[in-house]
Amino acid sequence: MQNKKETSLFEAYKKTLEYSVDNKNGCRSSKRTDILNEHLIGFISRLLSNPDEWTTSVEEKIACTRANHEEPNKQFTIDIIFEHLNTKRKIYILLKSIESSYNKNRQNFANTTIGEVERIHGYSEFHGAKLKKERENDVTVFLTLIPQYCPTPSGAETIKYSTPANNNLRIFNPNIHQISAIMSCDEKSATTKQNLLTSLDGNILHPLKTRKDIESLERNIERILSI
Repeated sequence: MQNKKETSLFEAYKKTLEYSVDNKNGCRSSKRTDILNEHLIGFISRLLSNPDEWTTSVEEKIACTRANHEEPNKQFTIDIIFEHLNTKRKIYILLKSIESSYNKNRQNFANTTIGEVERIHGYSEFHGAKLKKERENDVTVFLTLIPQYCPTPSGAETIKYSTPANNNLRIFNPNIHQISAIMSCDEKSATTKQNLLTSLDGNILHPLKTRKDIESLERNIERILSI
């Protein structure tokens, strides 16, 4: 049985998919992004022992480790940032909510994850080790929502979910997490976004794995606050 945290991930996916279905070019809309951010701020807040001790910001630009002497002010946009009022520890949230044609892009999605880690926690030609050191006790979370079956131009595909290994990401920083929620749905129905929406059954595949990853994140957040 799913708990409230897992159910909230399903609701986040469903609400953003509803917007995409109901609005032309909805998947590219800033309103869809707002809906996703709002729901996932709620999800992360449920993981915090004292959520009132944290501030949140969305679509915030931070200094990027790819800055160089030609681009010393280079920045990188984070979907959601939580900042603890007392310790100033941060939680960086990078979001993906996938609604169609995943398999052909799955290696690009995985490469993007590695690149985003490097842009937050890597060494920099311009900043040197300064940003890496400043962020060493911050937490980074890659949160992906994806259906079991994805619509494609020719029908529906069974997703072949692919991510980098956590140990590879944690070469950059030990406080990096990946949480995925794979939405259960009907393969025969998931041929369009509208059909995908109606075929969602409210369940997440591999809920124990998702729950374990969530609990690992919760423990890590408590640990960084004690440093």
